[in-house]
Amino acid sequence: MRIIAGSRNRLNLLSPQDNTTRPITDRIKETLFNLLRNDVEDAYVADLFCGTGSLGLEALSRGAKHAIMIDQDRSAFALLGKNIEKCRFEAETLLLQVNSFKYKLPYFPDAEPETLTPQQMMRTLVFVDPPYKFCENPTTDSLIGTLLADIALHMDPNGLVVVRHEKRNALLDRYGNMQVRNRKIYGKMALTFMMPDTDG
Repeated sequence: MRIIAGSRNRLNLLSPQDNTTRPITDRIKETLFNLLRNDVEDAYVADLFCGTGSLGLEALSRGAKHAIMIDQDRSAFALLGKNIEKCRFEAETLLLQVNSFKYKLPYFPDAEPETLTPQQMMRTLVFVDPPYKFCENPTTDSLIGTLLADIALHMDPNGLVVVRHEKRNALLDRYGNMQVRNRKIYGKMALTFMMPDTDG
């Protein structure tokens, strides 16, 4: 697992030795960021269920301004910290060892929303990569459905959400004001691209 492009190009990242996380392959990651080429530079990123940080760190390497990295797995979180140090992105990241389903946006602890700047509150690019089991029944009132609807309330109106899930578990077209804009299939895996519906 490595950084593919940008300021930290070809830098190898630490990855877990067990199966507690599902790191995205370099090939799929490269394909994803080719699709995101106009959405990464200067972005404020939230990387939910980030594991060891492959997506968030790739975004920073390609010019994103800041990334909030969230995961509750202790071993993955330890490697995440080491990867951030290895990439020298300490100043550009905020690490939170919490459950992404329970910790609501805007992901700034101990702060009231009215005290935050628009840049702190609004994420312009959000990666959502939960364990596949949480997308097995993606109804509007499921954990993933509720999370996506909540994200729509706290992100930039022109922001983009990327959800990684199994192809067989297709997401609904809409969760609250969050709606699907595009879908891409890669073998058994799918990437669903969503945006807030400002007219919804």
